[in-house]
Amino acid sequence: AVNILRLCRFLEPELRPAMADRLKVTVLKGLAATSEVLQVEVERESLVFELMLLLHKEIKLHWRRQRILCDGLPLDEADRWSQITESSIDSIDVQMLHCDHRHVNPIDDRNKLLAMVRCCG
Repeated sequence: AVNILRLCRFLEPELRPAMADRLKVTVLKGLAATSEVLQVEVERESLVFELMLLLHKEIKLHWRRQRILCDGLPLDEADRWSQITESSIDSIDVQMLHCDHRHVNPIDDRNKLLAMVRCCG
């Protein structure tokens, strides 16, 4: 079966699904989130990985060096925006951290991550 939502990216705007199927994502830089890196509209069923690839294209930072956080929690590349947000929300802010994946272990301890966010942001 063909994934119709993926094909919608290539359709003319008037043929795309209703705006309820779309989400405005604002990517902020670092834990302090002091500057906006990118603002993009995504399909709710798309993957976080697709945003990471777009960031790679726009700011030349490889997706493996990106950590995307939402409400202090790290997002997985395979997460879908529909799993992360409620359907009533039409926009979301995420933070992008630049890290060297070869020297940094994944942040999987929620308390440690929240302490880092409070300390630095």
